[in-house]
Amino acid sequence: MATTADVLRRAADLIEKYELDQFDVVHVIRQAAAEHTPFGLVAYKLADAAARALAQHLRYGVDSNPARELKRWSQIRTTSEIVAELRSAADAAVVAADIRARQVVLAPEWNDGQPVRITQVHRVHGDRVAVRYQDARCRKPARAEVVAVGMELTLISGGCIGGAR
Repeated sequence: MATTADVLRRAADLIEKYELDQFDVVHVIRQAAAEHTPFGLVAYKLADAAARALAQHLRYGVDSNPARELKRWSQIRTTSEIVAELRSAADAAVVAADIRARQVVLAPEWNDGQPVRITQVHRVHGDRVAVRYQDARCRKPARAEVVAVGMELTLISGGCIGGAR
């Protein structure tokens, strides 16, 4: 199955291949998702996840509407800037098997979509990984989850942001 990173890379390829100059980046992301997964609802969810990953990479708010924000963003950027940001966002997407302690990541299901700091990672069995995390500002207690090895996360940095206050 295609990942968010695959969709973002394909969207960048589509923009370069067809030499698009005036476009809505969300429509291109939806087209890229449809190429990977032809099933309507699955493709829509994959495109939505990719748009959210790009919006988070561009530092738009987690609660914002990514389609509106990205449409506005794509209208004021050059094609080369958009392609570069799509590829950069794709490179920032990681899977649970690749994360390490002290990294700050973003997962929509964790901490209400806010950044978390990974404190421990253990491979438990087969295709599962145990992850212990705490909110990135160290204000809430740590939590532990057992997730699939292929769960997608957005890498933010290698250390705690903001510190404890």
